[in-house]
Amino acid sequence: MATWQDSVVSVFVYGTLLQGECNHHLVNTHLRALEAGQIYGTLVHLGPYPGLLLLDEEKVMQSRQAAKVSEFKQTSQETSLAAQTAQNSQARRISQQTPTLQKARTLHASSAKGIVHGEWLTLNKEALSVLDALEDYFGPAHPDNEYDRVWIQDVSRAREGWVYVWRAHRHAPLIPSGSWRRRSTAHS
Repeated sequence: MATWQDSVVSVFVYGTLLQGECNHHLVNTHLRALEAGQIYGTLVHLGPYPGLLLLDEEKVMQSRQAAKVSEFKQTSQETSLAAQTAQNSQARRISQQTPTLQKARTLHASSAKGIVHGEWLTLNKEALSVLDALEDYFGPAHPDNEYDRVWIQDVSRAREGWVYVWRAHRHAPLIPSGSWRRRSTAHS
């Protein structure tokens, strides 16, 4: 039986999609909940919008995925056929909800340059197509992506979801505060 949680997605925003900023109206009709949050990373100033940079991303996500697979295999060996079927169904559902989990990038706290301040949005799943268009995200590892959509965890580890990470990595001024709302300090 589908619940309302199956029809929503969690996204961390840190720039023009923040409440009160110029692009928030794009998600407002899809918004179910909003709360302040922080992730490890670095913000850079790209003119009219920011970019998010992460470090040591792939090693952490790969080890996390390997642990989930190992745990799943061990549990499967210890359970009955009926329980295995239920677990396989759950694993498929999780995989479908996070299709790029194996290639996603996340950040390990020890490699962080700083903390990025933003908001966690709980949105109807349909909002992802709106966000993908805004962020020039065409799919996993697509060469034309300006941003990649990756899985991230909040500093508090109480929340996780999608975030858009800037791919270009060309020279751009840092936003030392880690906050788009306090970006004026980036050009002092």
